[in-house]
Order: sequence, then C-alpha cells, then structure tokens
Amino acid sequence: MTLTPAAILADAFIAIIEALWRGVPAEAQERRLYAPTLAAIQGRLQRLGNRFFSLLDRYRAGELRVPEPAAPRPAAAVAADGVPRARWAPDPDSRLPQVFAWLRRLLPESAVWPATALGYALQDPEVENLVAVAPQAGRILRSYCHMLGVRPPAVLAVPPRPRRQATPPPEPATEQSATPIEVTRAACLAVRPTIIRVGAGELWRKPDSLWPTRELAQKFDAKIRV
Repeated sequence: MTLTPAAILADAFIAIIEALWRGVPAEAQERRLYAPTLAAIQGRLQRLGNRFFSLLDRYRAGELRVPEPAAPRPAAAVAADGVPRARWAPDPDSRLPQVFAWLRRLLPESAVWPATALGYALQDPEVENLVAVAPQAGRILRSYCHMLGVRPPAVLAVPPRPRRQATPPPEPATEQSATPIEVTRAACLAVRPTIIRVGAGELWRKPDSLWPTRELAQKFDAKIRV
C-alpha cells in the first residue's frame, strides 16, 4: 500500500506527539518536578495533541478544504446597555513558563528527539498544504515550536488579520440658537439700585468714646449702589 504525502506527514507528527506523552511524565518523576507544573504540562500536551489528531485524521481523509477569507470583524462587541462585552477567559496554561523553549529547558531529555524530529518534519512541502486547508494547524505547530525551541519556518508565519470595520462616530446634536435678550434704557431705569453702607455704621455695636450713637457713625459710611 502506497502512502500519500499527507499520510506520511501525519504519521510523523503523531510519532512526535506520542513521544512527548510518554517521555514527559517519566523524566518529570526522575527530576521530581513540581506536581502542579507537571499536571499543567500534561494538560497542555493533551489538549494540543487531541486537537491536532482530529485535524490530521480529517487531513488524511481529504475532508479539509481551503477556507474562505474571513470577513472583517466589528470594532467591538457592545451589549444592549452600551457596555463592551468582556472577551477575556482564564488561561488554563497560566502555570507554565512563557519563554522560548520552556519545555526543553525543564525536561531536556524528553524534548530533544521531538524537537529534532519536528524541525525535519516542518521542512516537508506538504506542511504548506496542511496549513492552507487548516489554518488552525499552524497555530498548534507554532505552539509546539515555541515549547520545544524550534524556529518556525516561513510557512507558519502568523497571517495578517483582516482590518476591523471602524464604527462611524455619532453625528453631533444640533444646538438651538439662544434667543437674544433685548436690553433697553427704559428697562435699565426701571431697576431701582440698592444702596448699602460700608464703614463704621455697619460695625457699630454699642456706644463708646468715639461713636456714641449709630447715627453718628453712619455719617462717615460710604454709600455704594448695587
């Protein structure tokens, strides 16, 4: 039975993933790796492997087709009350390091052969066909490259995202011009000014040697019209 290029590539990736699944727990036990860190590594490998196996099965069966270009996404998802919806979700891999080749640094013996095999497998021209029909395979392979310390080839470069549709700004509300108030001389004369006193008359409280009465003190007050 002649194997197709797609089947050969799929078998290579399957061997790499299964080698990680077998080698990581054994070396982690020898190195007495922190149990929660080991659990996070195994969960990460399990999720990536299951997703990739599903893609490879459909790829070998010829069930994948080149997807249509994605439509531009709106600028932001806004709820009915006008508050933007939160898109953040807890990351199950938050316990894991984020540096390049982090798995190879933690468990070098378990990662050296998968890293070498992955570097050779990514040189297969069939990888370009796989990423073309399944862009999500590129994301998974970039994750493996990052954890194993393999520089991803150009075929795994992150595709440019479509530009978001800019939401047009709301139209400014039309302001009604204020009605002008007509000020006439007759209106000004109709307002009678108020006279206030400023001085000793306002401060007078009781007779003393200088101002025996309030009336005497008010003679020296200044009259101000307001």
